[in-house]
Amino acid sequence: MNRQPTNSEDTITTLFVEILMPMSATWNIYEQTTKPLVENQRKPDVIIRTIERYPIAVEVKIDNKRGPNETGEKQAREYYLGKTLRTTGETIASAIVIRLPYRFRTMPREEIRENLEASKDFAYALLNIDEPHRFPETGWLYGSIADIATAIRIGATPITKIAYCYP
Repeated sequence: MNRQPTNSEDTITTLFVEILMPMSATWNIYEQTTKPLVENQRKPDVIIRTIERYPIAVEVKIDNKRGPNETGEKQAREYYLGKTLRTTGETIASAIVIRLPYRFRTMPREEIRENLEASKDFAYALLNIDEPHRFPETGWLYGSIADIATAIRIGATPITKIAYCYP
């Protein structure tokens, strides 16, 4: 019996993070940190910290064989947003939820990294404790890991640091 390989979400997420890491020299990336939050025992897939910005939680989900896996958004809202990092006392004010296509579950392990680097169809959304609470308001943005890195830089910027332009 020939079975297709089944790659775990953790394996795929680790490879995703390895590609994401060098995209900003100012990021400190913590993957699967044990008990990172004061308020609960949950842990985001990744926490990204950088100077003068809020820490951002990253939740990666692999879509199901028959459709989107949108459970990451509920997890991020319920367990990470507004919570305090145990080590620094900082509040997680933003999160990014990323959905990767199902094909990564079944491709040979040695092909995952190359395919992650080339793909431009990752679905993602930024979540925030302040208004706007979600961007885009409905649906998903789609892009590459580089696009997601840009969204992380934007999502981790405190609203008070973004200049407001009056008409």
